[in-house]
Amino acid sequence: MTRSIRYLFFGLIVGSFGIVCALPLSEAALLDGLMGGVEESLAKRAEEKGERLVIGNFYQAERPDSHAPIGVMQDHTHNKGEFMFTYRYMQMFMDQNRDGTNNLSTSDVLNAYVIAPLQMTTQKHIFSAMYGLNDTVTLMAMLPYVMKSMDLENRAGTKFITNASGFGDTKLAALWRLYAFETPSLGAHRFHLNTGISLPTGDIHPTDNTPLGNNSLLPYPMRLGSGTVDLLPGLTYTGVYNDVTWGFQALGTVRL
Repeated sequence: MTRSIRYLFFGLIVGSFGIVCALPLSEAALLDGLMGGVEESLAKRAEEKGERLVIGNFYQAERPDSHAPIGVMQDHTHNKGEFMFTYRYMQMFMDQNRDGTNNLSTSDVLNAYVIAPLQMTTQKHIFSAMYGLNDTVTLMAMLPYVMKSMDLENRAGTKFITNASGFGDTKLAALWRLYAFETPSLGAHRFHLNTGISLPTGDIHPTDNTPLGNNSLLPYPMRLGSGTVDLLPGLTYTGVYNDVTWGFQALGTVRL
């Protein structure tokens, strides 16, 4: 039976920056009408405390926690006409082979396969843009430039390096603001729906020169994209109270 070989890996976001243009707050959300009962209850509680329930987006540009950490994608919506451009750089280094949870030496791998991977580095330059189409829907586009390098060794003891680079899969998304409210005693709470699609623009047939010959097809981990059209559903919630911010996000990938 063929054994599955896996990499033990870890990643590091090493640098990023973003530019945002902010416009005034708005009061539109997808569930405004459906949340009438909840809104009335919250407003009554706020009134009893001498407060006022405010419906809006509540992203304050002067707060460093107005957006999630740079590695979290699609964490916030924008108001109508607001736009944002972002650049992210990511580097991931992987080494050590495993069969399930058991560590394998290079000789162990070569007993089953003619070539063993030794280590692999992946770098990504990720460019993205967001735009508030209206007060409910925010559009997003993202395109990564991917560079992969893998060190290998064959049964003859020859060590060599393969490389693949190019643009990865293009992601297009729409973020639907479901509901957002704020009171001084409860803080601010925001919910939005993530909907997106990934287009297979990344190369799934990368080649490089190897001991097997020039322009040899590289293995699966060296692919720059998934090769499929993928649906990207998700749900995001964030909360703010005074100087504390928290959130939750669930994202999925459905291969079509």
